[in-house]
Amino acid sequence: TEDLLFRQHRHKDISENDYKFRTDEIKYFKSTIKQLNFKVKSLQDEINKLKKEYKDLRKENKDLHEEMNNLSQNFGLIHLDENKEVLLGRKKQEMINALHGIRKILDLYKNKYKS
Repeated sequence: TEDLLFRQHRHKDISENDYKFRTDEIKYFKSTIKQLNFKVKSLQDEINKLKKEYKDLRKENKDLHEEMNNLSQNFGLIHLDENKEVLLGRKKQEMINALHGIRKILDLYKNKYKS
């Protein structure tokens, strides 16, 4: 440490050149360590930010997946009654609306992550 070097220099255990060189070396190491600590802190902050973004994207993806599953289940609930053309037309329109809903969700998702 610098204190030890100072005592050694004061007692003439080391030369003036050695003292100066080693003191400068210690200052350089301290500065380098501070820079590396700052870099580690910055990288940790970036990692935490990326983890949060990843978690948010996974949640959004899960929500979209659940919505698509719900729309798919709606298809299974459509019962065609061949004797009732009105019901058939209504169910066909529900199916078309559900397909449009799926397409809209997929397009929104695709456009959001296009870059």
